[in-house]
Amino acid sequence: MNENKMILIDGNGLLEEAFFSLPQHCAEGLSVLLAKTLRGERAGKAAAVLDLEKEKGLCPHLQEELSRQGGILKERLLSMRIPFLIAAEGEGASSAELLASAARQYGQDGDEVVILSAGKRFLPLITEQVTVKIPAVEEGELQFSAYSLERMKEEYELEPKALKNVLALTFEGVKPPAGWG
Repeated sequence: MNENKMILIDGNGLLEEAFFSLPQHCAEGLSVLLAKTLRGERAGKAAAVLDLEKEKGLCPHLQEELSRQGGILKERLLSMRIPFLIAAEGEGASSAELLASAARQYGQDGDEVVILSAGKRFLPLITEQVTVKIPAVEEGELQFSAYSLERMKEEYELEPKALKNVLALTFEGVKPPAGWG
């Protein structure tokens, strides 16, 4: 067990991505993938964000199922003894802002930080201490693929902070969380 290693789980992003692939069983599948990954990472600390707010633009029956799956995922994470990051009352921080803030804080404290997320929106946070892992099929199996500082430079030919602007263009006007970059 590495006490200087922190796993941060983007529950919202992972759940939403899994939901649109396998709506009625996404929480179970995601729980298995997370449990396997957490065992392999051997981190001393872990936390998750999962706010279960209504997803804009979903019809009522899909929203109901997504909320149900979110409840199942929350129960599974709690059974794995993973606490949730919650904004202080009146702060109104989004789950992405909470996760980004925690990654920066733990990284600055010298901990190794691994963010498990479904998309590339956290790639600008990569540093020597922070790695982002995204689900991918590798060797015929679904697992998390690591994006390190070296991979970022090789794959995008950019420093992570510079990637923020490229990703902003691909989000079709969706503003990245405050303080990125």
